[in-house]
Amino acid sequence: MLTLHLFHGRNTPDEELSDWGFDGPTLVISGFHCTYLTTYVVKCEDEEWHELSIEGGLIEYEGKYYGDWSINEAPWAIGPTMGMERTDGWYDPKKTLNGGK
Repeated sequence: MLTLHLFHGRNTPDEELSDWGFDGPTLVISGFHCTYLTTYVVKCEDEEWHELSIEGGLIEYEGKYYGDWSINEAPWAIGPTMGMERTDGWYDPKKTLNGGK
């Protein structure tokens, strides 16, 4: 199981940032596909493939735009938190495809 974390967020593609912007969502995914570095498609928990829109080099998700993203193995899939000691509820293992097992 993987996570796609979006960050360096802004409200519009042309928004001038004075810092790193806001932190975005962490999506649980089981697949990722890219075509010509212009189309990104992720397979989400519902087992459907969803295209992520790209505008001005930014990923658009739910009306917000993100300049940075990372794909990582889900911490609950690799055992102890492995340095990802976030306690702000950024994920719920019970909502994963395998129920956090």
